[in-house]
Amino acid sequence: MTIRDYVYETSEILGIDKDTALAIACAESHYFDAKIATNKNNPFALNSSNGFRHFDNIYLGTSEGLINLYKNYPSLNITSMAKRYCPPDPNHWINLVYGCRYELENGRKLYDERNVELVLK
Repeated sequence: MTIRDYVYETSEILGIDKDTALAIACAESHYFDAKIATNKNNPFALNSSNGFRHFDNIYLGTSEGLINLYKNYPSLNITSMAKRYCPPDPNHWINLVYGCRYELENGRKLYDERNVELVLK
């Protein structure tokens, strides 16, 4: 199962917008390609008092990120989320999430989707 499929299915179960949830993860982890996703399995860049959290696998980290959105930001209103989710520069974060959503809607591949295509060629 691809990460995209996992985000979509889990978002549907939680009742949150799947496209916005995926765009947030992509904004935080550069389409699941940044070290926060590849080394820490934390595509939503979840923090603790000790810094960024580490998860045993990407699906656990993704689940925790989606549950965080469900509990703390159920409407997924990006504008209202930005002040809490990314306080240093909320406008930059808003533009980043919207840009990711646009790219995803227009065919942008995630880290695992690109690698699967390379293997299949």
